[in-house]
Amino acid sequence: MKRPQHAQGDAPKSQAKEEGKHDAAKFVDKEFGGNLGCLFFSVVLPLVPAVLWLSLLKFRGQLVTPDLWDVSRWPSLFAIFAPTRKAVCIYAVWWVFQTVMYLVVPGFGLFGSTFTGRPILDQKKPVSLSYRLNGLACYAITIAAFFGFSNLGYFNLYKASIVADNVAPLLTVVYIWVVLYSIYLYVRGPKTHSNPYYSGRIFQDFWMGLELNPRSLGNFWDHKYFCEGHPGLNGWVILSFSIAAKQYETYGYVSYSMMASVFFGFLYILDCWIFEPALCNTLDIYYDRFGYMLCFGDLIWVPFTYVFASYKILLNDPNYSLGVVLLIVSVNFVGLFIFRGANLQKHLFRMNPAKWEKRFRFMTTAHGNKLMTGGFWGISRHCNYFGDLIMGFMWCLIGGVDQLINFYYIIYFSLLLIHRAYRDDTRCAQKYGKDWATYCKRVPWRIIPFVY
Repeated sequence: MKRPQHAQGDAPKSQAKEEGKHDAAKFVDKEFGGNLGCLFFSVVLPLVPAVLWLSLLKFRGQLVTPDLWDVSRWPSLFAIFAPTRKAVCIYAVWWVFQTVMYLVVPGFGLFGSTFTGRPILDQKKPVSLSYRLNGLACYAITIAAFFGFSNLGYFNLYKASIVADNVAPLLTVVYIWVVLYSIYLYVRGPKTHSNPYYSGRIFQDFWMGLELNPRSLGNFWDHKYFCEGHPGLNGWVILSFSIAAKQYETYGYVSYSMMASVFFGFLYILDCWIFEPALCNTLDIYYDRFGYMLCFGDLIWVPFTYVFASYKILLNDPNYSLGVVLLIVSVNFVGLFIFRGANLQKHLFRMNPAKWEKRFRFMTTAHGNKLMTGGFWGISRHCNYFGDLIMGFMWCLIGGVDQLINFYYIIYFSLLLIHRAYRDDTRCAQKYGKDWATYCKRVPWRIIPFVY
């Protein structure tokens, strides 16, 4: 899913181990409804993208129709999701291609070739993990290869619409892969009480994961970091390009709305890879373990549901004028400015507070941590989420206003960010105590200034 980042404030290294134990003790709570809640989410969650895709593929995006919710018809309707040999081959080639690039493409970017993150609160001792910054190069190669080998490029090995044409069986193939991958993560995870992430509740441990940053190949392959960015985010933009190619193949043109919808995803992921070091400090990477929840989110939820607006345009283009499209794009840039500006301020301050504390207002806690109260972070405690929501609403608006599915993303993402903000504030309140209450008085708004 899109990568919301957590609140600010980092423990000094001397305190990291103690706070790591404190944080780890909370991993056995019932945040997702405990063992049964995690079982429920594991079983029900896959139905959401399937039903939404079914509404698009069979009912042109209509959600309020008796035929869609006639359960007796589901066996015949869901037959479109039956996995095919072609879908298996497409995803196998995709996975291998992304894997090879992740392992062999050298690091390259504005911030150097490697990045050493903040100390990860490991169960034994704080560990600073190193990441090779090759995401931007892999992103460029991915797009060039997709078009270069398609009928729109030089080699003409396949139609550029191949992903859009096989989206239903691909969804099933990827889900099977997610389940197998999650089983592997559960089996390899240490299931002993010396592991603070182990609760002894099988469904909760399967859903949440047993390792914070599982790595293989001599610490070279970071499973969570790879899945979040390379097959996940890059998969989102390739599917959106494929949908645009389908519109061109069907109608002989690509509409302004489609151009903008694809551009939004392309720009967001480009921004993510340009500022790749900030990705290493997201809540997903730094706090959340890697289990079924993140695996499903990275490999299915992000690439398969963030393109609904584009597919809705393919089915029923709102036919916005160029002026309306440019207005929507302009507001999206405002959201991106807030999102990236807030995240960049936080990242720079976190990595080198001594250098930046003269430019940004902050307060020092009893732990010795510094919490920013100026810049973007004086506007709201999760100002980056505010920018994210502005962009998300524009992504929905570009698909039109005639159907509920157009606004799936902003509804889902608002709930996600509210939950993320609650998790983050709860963690910080437990960690900082009275200092957090003081901080909240200085920065009273949680996400949207003067609203929430």
